[in-house]
Amino acid sequence: MAFTVFKEDSKSRWERYKIFLEDVADGFFETDLHGNFTFFNDALARIFGYSRQEIQNKNYSRFMDENDAQTAYNDLNQLFKTEREATGIQWNIRRKDNEIRILEINANLIFDDHGNKTGFRGIARDMTDRIQSEKALIHSEKKSLQLYHSSRQAEKRYRTLLEFLPDPIFVLDPRSQVTYVNPAFEFVFGWTLEELKGRRIPFIPEGRIEETRRGTAKLFKEKVIRRFITQRWTKDGHLLDVKLNAALFYESDDKPAGQVVSLRNITRQKRVDRINQALFKIAASLHRFRTLDARLAFITEQIRDLLSVEGAMVILLDEKKNEFFFRKATFDDEKITQQWREVRFPADKGVAGEVIKTGKPVVVPDTRKSDLFLSAIDERAGFRTR
Repeated sequence: MAFTVFKEDSKSRWERYKIFLEDVADGFFETDLHGNFTFFNDALARIFGYSRQEIQNKNYSRFMDENDAQTAYNDLNQLFKTEREATGIQWNIRRKDNEIRILEINANLIFDDHGNKTGFRGIARDMTDRIQSEKALIHSEKKSLQLYHSSRQAEKRYRTLLEFLPDPIFVLDPRSQVTYVNPAFEFVFGWTLEELKGRRIPFIPEGRIEETRRGTAKLFKEKVIRRFITQRWTKDGHLLDVKLNAALFYESDDKPAGQVVSLRNITRQKRVDRINQALFKIAASLHRFRTLDARLAFITEQIRDLLSVEGAMVILLDEKKNEFFFRKATFDDEKITQQWREVRFPADKGVAGEVIKTGKPVVVPDTRKSDLFLSAIDERAGFRTR
């Protein structure tokens, strides 16, 4: 891998880096502090149903009804005041063909080099079809459970329905004890119905207990909860991000007989959102760095934040010596950072060597167990310092 640093102005670098955003399915956008679109990718234009020319420099409120525009204004105003990332907020837009689409927005503030707030940057995902499916699912669940309490035949129908749903479902009695879990719940969370029947599910994280209590109180007040984002443990100790929907069901005398709850595992979705945010931030910022070292330092910092790891490194190939070396390494411990910068090893060794040899990416899920990684850091693999 060879690098050449060209002299170029800030504008041309930005034009080159923003190309990375055009192949992403989600809509990326930037606005000024008034909400006027200053940059967006083609995916956003497709979601809105307008041409780029019809969106450029227009205010977001132009594509919303009055009440929805006020909601969006309140969301951005809250973001401006708190300076905290806004995640999972919902906006309704009206497309050019007059169709209403529901968007899930993740947004951050934009700051200039002096720390001044200059606008908003975000990702828009069209969630219309998914939300409509969830509403239909909740309605179907409630109907099925009502039928269950009407007759034995209805019980068979409701169990048949729930057992084929792809999302984890569980049913609780009035004491919040389990009466049913579907196969998807057993597959995702690991507990069987035999293990849980007549018990409470031990999967609420310590930091989510009070939040869950408030959610349960809201459920009994409003009869239904939709798209509640939280976390739950699996039996084997994995913490999952989930989107929760819940509804009460009733006996024939309108007395609550229990709860039906569906959980959608959105761990992967949230990870993809974080990756997209990091990609967007990198693409939008790299043009400000004039040297290769400054760009690599910025990238490694973003990777550290994204993966929540102690360090990140960029490996380059010295084609003349046929050796790999670490042009930029970033760790909390400066001593470790310096040690990695001094390491060189043959281009046919380790994980990087495997990638060069096969031309395919390699994922190391656990560096403690990976023979490839261990061979790369073992002196027998040919490591040396400059």
